[in-house]
Amino acid sequence: MHSQSTRWSSITAQAANPGQLRSWRRSTSEYHRARGEPAPLRAAIELYRLIQRHAHDDAHGGWVEHFARDWQPILDTNVHVEVESAGCKSANTHFHLMEAFAELAELTRDADVIRSLAEALQINQQRFYPRNPNDAVGIRHPDWRPVPGQADAELAYGHNFEFAWLTLRAEKVLGHGPRWATSRPTSGTPGITVQMPSWAACFIAGRGAARRPRPDKVWRVQAEWLAALTEAAQHNPKPECVAALAQTAEFVLKHQADRDGIWFDTVTRDGTPKDTRKAHNLKANYHDVRASKRGDRGSPAVAHSTCRVNCPRSSPRHAPQRPGEAATLLEGDRTC
Repeated sequence: MHSQSTRWSSITAQAANPGQLRSWRRSTSEYHRARGEPAPLRAAIELYRLIQRHAHDDAHGGWVEHFARDWQPILDTNVHVEVESAGCKSANTHFHLMEAFAELAELTRDADVIRSLAEALQINQQRFYPRNPNDAVGIRHPDWRPVPGQADAELAYGHNFEFAWLTLRAEKVLGHGPRWATSRPTSGTPGITVQMPSWAACFIAGRGAARRPRPDKVWRVQAEWLAALTEAAQHNPKPECVAALAQTAEFVLKHQADRDGIWFDTVTRDGTPKDTRKAHNLKANYHDVRASKRGDRGSPAVAHSTCRVNCPRSSPRHAPQRPGEAATLLEGDRTC
């Protein structure tokens, strides 16, 4: 991205979903943080005002999620939308809005942004991710009434992990904590401590009241589990947490990451590749890159595990290509 050729303000009118617009707001905030240029931050604030003007639900709180290009809300539940469900509010959109608000609030200390961050945090904790992980839901009606069937719907474990560590980030920006009790979905999610005693990577989701797990292992779930474990280990490096981080990193290296370092979409429970796509409409390597980079600020044990994931040369898939060429593994490699 080159700031000289980027028309920062022109892009804000081209998308029509706050959950997608938050990617633009987060990226402009990060671009400003990296380069110190004022234009990206002004664009992020402009986009924030735009979302508040068109998408904030003043009657019930939270944000409406789907719009036509003229910002008319799409509330008909029969309309097909790319992400989540038309006419509903989703955990996915609200915790990603919380993520973007946190970065913008830290950079600007704008009072309106801080209030929006606090609102998003409260909604996520009260409406989507209560203290009991079994009570988590993915969508609700606009007035927060339950959507029929959600108790038996599939629960995406990766969203639980993502909510947990993004909550800690939001609380830090707000000056609240962190309040570790609010992050319990990380360690208490069904399918992790109960269904996976080895801690080696995580199932994608569970279905039904008992949250019976679907045992495939998808890139975004492993990435968010790594991010959550990294956050936990940085604050309180208990041996079992560091071990879980190391074992998950090892699984990703052996099975999820290809020899070029890009992660397969899906592998089976034992690590056999199942969906070997590396990019598609919903896979832009956002989750894995973000998770890999979170270890840079951690303890040596944390940095070691996340560095291994971030370095394709440390993967066992990085095998010799030609006779006589030596395979490069972490033990003999100083590039990490």
